[in-house]
Amino acid sequence: MTHRVWIPLVIATFGVVLVARADSPTPIKQRGSAGSGSRITAEEVRNCCKKLLEMQEAVCRETRSLESDLKEAEDDKTRAAIAQQSTDQSVTQNKIVGECTRALEMLEEEGLTFAFPESFRQLRRDMMNVEARLKSTDVGALTQSIEQDIIDELKQMILDSMKYSEHYSGPGRPPDSPQRPLDLRTELKRVRSMQIIVSNRTKMYHEAYPDEEQLKPENAKDPKAKAKLEQFQKELQELSNQEATIQRIVRDIIQSKNK
Repeated sequence: MTHRVWIPLVIATFGVVLVARADSPTPIKQRGSAGSGSRITAEEVRNCCKKLLEMQEAVCRETRSLESDLKEAEDDKTRAAIAQQSTDQSVTQNKIVGECTRALEMLEEEGLTFAFPESFRQLRRDMMNVEARLKSTDVGALTQSIEQDIIDELKQMILDSMKYSEHYSGPGRPPDSPQRPLDLRTELKRVRSMQIIVSNRTKMYHEAYPDEEQLKPENAKDPKAKAKLEQFQKELQELSNQEATIQRIVRDIIQSKNK
């Protein structure tokens, strides 16, 4: 698993470095809904990310608290109460998934380039995986790490859009326009950020389960452990699929730059 992920990422990163040598931020051509003339702006993306960030940080704080409570639980009744609280948090997480889906649909409707929609798709997959983990009271280190990845990525997306706005509002530049599209450099930052997440997640999973025999659901000692391993296998497959998606996005960006 590790080698199949890392090698394509090195190739993809090389492609991004080549494209990033562009001398100026170049808006990429819109795809789809060509006749509408409307474009989602950096400000709109930023506002979506801020809302998602606030919601996800609240769930992450509660997850840490639940893990601490679970470690201190001394009887089945207390553990059952904690499990119910974790289920409640999974419902809250589902609302975050819904907000992310609406943001993604907005991006897809406008046909906005390449990397930003995929960033939201990656976030949504992670959010859905957190939801599944919380539903099964899996509030440990791996779940919290995925939550933190979501938080860090949202913060980076906010920062990227802010830097983009500052580029167009500096001395000698026209005022920021509500119709200004996201640019090539911002897109490339998104690709690199996705690569980092896949690389770090692969390393984290490998450290958690260094023995492949540990990953087989049929070897689980009870139904709960089996469900946990099945969820883990699902996440591994998504990680493998993401590496192929990153390579495709790099090719699309290179092709759009050369047009």
